[in-house]
Amino acid sequence: MKYRFAAIMVWTLAISMPAAHADAIYVWQTLSATLHGQPTDLTAAGEIVLSDSGLTQGFGRVSSTFDDGTISHTLDGVVAASFQIFRGPTYTLSNSLVNFLGTVHDQFLDVTTMNPFGGFFVNVGDTDAYYAVPGPGPDVLTIGYGSDNPSSVCFGPQMPDRSACVVTGFFERIPEPGTLPILMTALGIFLGVMAKYRRFPRAPGA
Repeated sequence: MKYRFAAIMVWTLAISMPAAHADAIYVWQTLSATLHGQPTDLTAAGEIVLSDSGLTQGFGRVSSTFDDGTISHTLDGVVAASFQIFRGPTYTLSNSLVNFLGTVHDQFLDVTTMNPFGGFFVNVGDTDAYYAVPGPGPDVLTIGYGSDNPSSVCFGPQMPDRSACVVTGFFERIPEPGTLPILMTALGIFLGVMAKYRRFPRAPGA
């Protein structure tokens, strides 16, 4: 009976709280990385944030242009995007040309670039660029980093089949920020009820 009571309290709390609405955040997860063709522990980091409308329509899209010294983005369902490989620069919508289409597949975001050269995040001078090609496998992306800086470990071409620095991975959705506090509150109530019953056990026959 006491467990049923606690479960009813947790369920009542969950349905009485207003639903948490937040943008959908997809974070890069690295499967493998190579430096000059050899496995490396150097890492990559990336994030793509879809708006509620982007999540509802099932995709987010960014298309960038550079004109008269100004970067312009056409956004459709995307709130923010960033990427960084190894010791390369961190590129965002504010400091690079970004072109991709991200399609929602359950908890994954299947990302494809939207230009014939595979440019994913590229600086306006095309001196440092992250280029992406799909695969191997569904929702997986292979990204190469190329730099014109001779002192960079990733000096050379950007295309993944020729780049010195390559990562393979995928973008996976993380839980909404509002979900954890609700779960922790419910768990706290449940544990509190259980502690009360342990402290004050029912009298025999009650």
